[in-house]
Amino acid sequence: MRSLLLMMVVVMGLGCQPNRNECQALCSKLVNTCGWPAWTSVDQCREGCLDDLYRRDDSEELIACYNEAADPPTIEAANARVDLAVAQGVFDAQIAQGTFTRESAMAQMTEKMTCDPFAAVQCKTEAVLVRPDLPLVPTDVVR
Repeated sequence: MRSLLLMMVVVMGLGCQPNRNECQALCSKLVNTCGWPAWTSVDQCREGCLDDLYRRDDSEELIACYNEAADPPTIEAANARVDLAVAQGVFDAQIAQGTFTRESAMAQMTEKMTCDPFAAVQCKTEAVLVRPDLPLVPTDVVR
């Protein structure tokens, strides 16, 4: 009986390991790199992350979205954002003064798009809009 219980605990622990590792890596970025004050520690963030992902069937997409919000953008994404900003007149004053450089704009955009809290909030908003598969607990288990 004891060995069966121990084996069940080990199997259940292994089943949760992928989310645990993903949440640990993500939270390390959010707390240590981004410095977001939403959590007092990486452990607190990880526990919230695990709790959030436990009931989700789209956990991989959600983790990817959070990582994208925390990681520096690709060169292509930063270039596209600079192009949009130029088209919308964000850099008109610098262009008129002759002080605009694409390299400087790319550096600014990369900084703004790294550890982007607005993008992270959008991940959560999109996640809330996804209905989890119900029931969360098989009905034959609940009596």
